[in-house]
Amino acid sequence: MLQSLELNGVNVTMPDVRHRRRNWKKAFHAMDLLLKDGEDTKQAFEIINALAGRSVERSFGRFLETASGRGLFERREELAGILDDHAFLRQLPAGSFGCAYLTFVTSEGLSAQGLVDENGKIENYQPDNPNDDLAWYSRRLRDMHDLWHVLTGYGRDGLGELALLAFSYSQSRNPGLMFIAYLGARADRKDLGFPQAMKVIWSAKAAGKRAAFLPSVDVVDLFARPLDEVRRSLCIESPLTYLDVLPDFLDRWNQRKLQAAL
Repeated sequence: MLQSLELNGVNVTMPDVRHRRRNWKKAFHAMDLLLKDGEDTKQAFEIINALAGRSVERSFGRFLETASGRGLFERREELAGILDDHAFLRQLPAGSFGCAYLTFVTSEGLSAQGLVDENGKIENYQPDNPNDDLAWYSRRLRDMHDLWHVLTGYGRDGLGELALLAFSYSQSRNPGLMFIAYLGARADRKDLGFPQAMKVIWSAKAAGKRAAFLPSVDVVDLFARPLDEVRRSLCIESPLTYLDVLPDFLDRWNQRKLQAAL
């Protein structure tokens, strides 16, 4: 059931989430499945959804407090289609943010539609209601995930994904993100000592807090600008702690993969 209300001076239509409870049982079950198959992205969405509580509503309110956020809300553009428009992205200058994003997704075999499809697999998922403004904002957060990989410099290796979740937690305050990061670090302690992995995660969490509030940034407007310039303007620092331990992490991870294949 949707309701019309005023949120930070803006009229919106959204569900009543005041009594939404976090489902820890569902989150632990999904985490168990995710640890068994790290590529099962659906389980990550299950966890984030189960533990969201009112975090998305609060983040949406913060988004609407900014002039840029209100401008984006008036347009209500859907990012997924823009991000998968490779013809548009190929026209951008070399070294630009948009060019770096295209290189990232093509080298990793990713697409924005892939995130949309995985999101659609979560339990009790309902088709997106075009009249639900909170759902639009949730889709925006989802579709920005790989953009944040590019902006932060955290890779798609296991440690990089955990670090980006911690960074994202500081941006959205959804406890599901830190839940995955912490338990993922514990599970990956064979590839990297738990204290060392947590050092990377805490560093990423702090970096997310110091950065600009990325959900309200018009990322498409920044695509043509040099990536380094965009990072500076958004107060996103180089992930030095992550980069320092990454070679050791990848070496151990590759060794374990080789042993498993024998």
